Amino acid sequence: MSIVIKNNASNFLADGINDSQTTIDLQSAASFPALGAGEYFYGTIESVSGQIEIVKVTNIAGNTLTVVRAQEGTSAAAFAEGSRFELRVTVGSVEDYVKQNAELADYTPAGASAVTTNIQDKLRETFSAKDFGAVGDGVTDDTAAIQAAIDYASSFSDGITDVYFSGVFNIILIEPKSNVRLVGVGPFAKIVINNPTTGSATSGVTGLYAESKTITDFHLLNLVIDGNRIANGTNRFEAIVQFRDCTLTRFSAKNCIFYDPMEDFIRILNQSTNSISKDIEVSGCKFIGTKFNLAGIGPYPGNALRTFNIFNVASNYGTKTIFNVRFINNYCEKIRTGADIKRGVAGFIVSDNYTYDMMDCDHSVDGSFKGVISNNICSTSSGFDAVAFAGGTNTNYIEVQGEYIVIANNVCEQNGVGKTNGIFITDYGRPEEAGVGHVSIGITVENNNVNNVNVITYKFSNPHKSKINNNLALDSNVWSIAIDSGITRNDSLGNPLVSENVSITNNVCASSIITAGTKHSYGGNVDTNGQDPFRFPSGTLLNPVATLANMFVVSGYSELNTNTDLEISGAAPNNVIGFNNPEAATVASTIPYDTTNAITAVDTSTTNVRAVEYGRKLSAKQNDKFFVKVSAKQNSSTGGCSVIVQEFDSSDVVTTTAFYGLAVIPSDWTDYMCVHRVSEATTAYVLVKLVPATAFNNPTATGNTDFAKLKIGRTPQGLNY
Repeated sequence: MSIVIKNNASNFLADGINDSQTTIDLQSAASFPALGAGEYFYGTIESVSGQIEIVKVTNIAGNTLTVVRAQEGTSAAAFAEGSRFELRVTVGSVEDYVKQNAELADYTPAGASAVTTNIQDKLRETFSAKDFGAVGDGVTDDTAAIQAAIDYASSFSDGITDVYFSGVFNIILIEPKSNVRLVGVGPFAKIVINNPTTGSATSGVTGLYAESKTITDFHLLNLVIDGNRIANGTNRFEAIVQFRDCTLTRFSAKNCIFYDPMEDFIRILNQSTNSISKDIEVSGCKFIGTKFNLAGIGPYPGNALRTFNIFNVASNYGTKTIFNVRFINNYCEKIRTGADIKRGVAGFIVSDNYTYDMMDCDHSVDGSFKGVISNNICSTSSGFDAVAFAGGTNTNYIEVQGEYIVIANNVCEQNGVGKTNGIFITDYGRPEEAGVGHVSIGITVENNNVNNVNVITYKFSNPHKSKINNNLALDSNVWSIAIDSGITRNDSLGNPLVSENVSITNNVCASSIITAGTKHSYGGNVDTNGQDPFRFPSGTLLNPVATLANMFVVSGYSELNTNTDLEISGAAPNNVIGFNNPEAATVASTIPYDTTNAITAVDTSTTNVRAVEYGRKLSAKQNDKFFVKVSAKQNSSTGGCSVIVQEFDSSDVVTTTAFYGLAVIPSDWTDYMCVHRVSEATTAYVLVKLVPATAFNNPTATGNTDFAKLKIGRTPQGLNY
């Protein structure tokens, strides 16, 4: 029906009417508009006393009007002959006219260059899910209506069309489409997923889900989306938002709040090389878990963002199908992982996020390439234990397996039970590869602050061409920095993966640095006592320098031994200058090529361990470190040889004795090194001794060993003399 209006339409009742009549006779209806089929106008009857009733006029025949009584909140009443009848402007007439003729009403924005359009065109620039029948009352299933709104918005090929949400909308399964942005408006805009509890254990896809589609520009903005995690859900492996095997270009979720998925929050999963995803951004969002230990599903919500391909076979691990992923400025609480950048991603940024009380790693990279993890804060509340809370794992803050990745300026601090490791860099490989792995290469770990971990603050397994520089490693219980080599996986030829070419410089450490592998560079590191924290992997053994990653000090080495060449004077006991040796030493029969002297140390006693003791008392306190480097060669000893570091208190009483032994002495000159950490609180100084006849405390052993190039320092010495 259409409303009709006209100016100056007015007359008087020819006869009185009661409160139920539906026809009115006027003295003259000539001034009123003619009505066609389906047309109407609103008339106002006013008595002499001022009583008013609004009626809807649906037909005029001569001077007789057919009306619908009591409109717009007025009451039907009796009116006397001569009462006034007029076509006036009423609220109802204005509303109906605007609805009917919006295209005729001008709309002009502010601004000197603004162009005038009409109201209807302006309103059609945006629309809401409710325009397509969604109710938004938190009870009605709005799936079909929202899908219709998305389908309509996607039909516009020119740019991105917004679909607005205000209210609480229940859905089951919605398919994302191209050129659409779902936008929350008003004080509350929420989507709740209704998950099934019947069907097979892996059936029942729900949420926002697209499979094998080509989608360009699908976005979420200012929405609250509740994954509605339930016990025994048949869609227990599903995500709130999932693109499976799609060609996806430009997806974003911004300023949204996500709760409690069945598994992941946002998942991008590629299954073939034909599926390429690129330009993915998740920023300014919150990912929160509140439902745990539910029957029939995982014990806690999964990953905020998970991106990976699953089609790789052993021969082409690492095929790249996902590009330019950004996880920025998000908050995650009590979920598995924030950014989980799985295999096949090339180009990613994980930055400026805050993670709190996470159930596994705060952020993880597995088999991805060329990325940055920076400026994140990873934290836990006091006493929090992921294992006890919901069967989680207290593993690592940040775990990386990949190539050419920078991990910088992150702050990780444990206030709860404690993570096993802080930042963990390791090799990678698929289970289908049956132990074949790939080294992480080109990893930079710098300017991070990681505190209060249970085992290792910065852990590397088989890294290549990487660096760990300028980091803080405070309050770790075992090692501040550890580099493993030759463990876990093998290469395709069956050879163990090894670590090499790692720079370890200028780190501040609470405990030791332990390394394995080759061709590393090292220096400028300091512990909380102001000393170098370097420690060798074999503990109380003498370590061949050639196996110690070719460590050298960039700066700061100071020699404590005034007779590094072990020069002798005369043939009596104590003839090694500056040393105490109860049995006279002799000049060795051979000398290493890079020095001018070597000695043969002698032990003929069957009741005491004889040694060549450096006579200078080296001042020390608990946790101080002393590095000893010496070259050794087989002579007559069959019990090995050793370096003794002996601690004394201020009264010259021995507090402890440590043997750093070599059970089998090589027949050629070989450089060895050990490190001793002062263990006793009462220690005031240490003495360093060379033992020629035994690798441990065996007083009955006798024999000779050739020694050369003894260096003693508070930092590790380099290969060059």
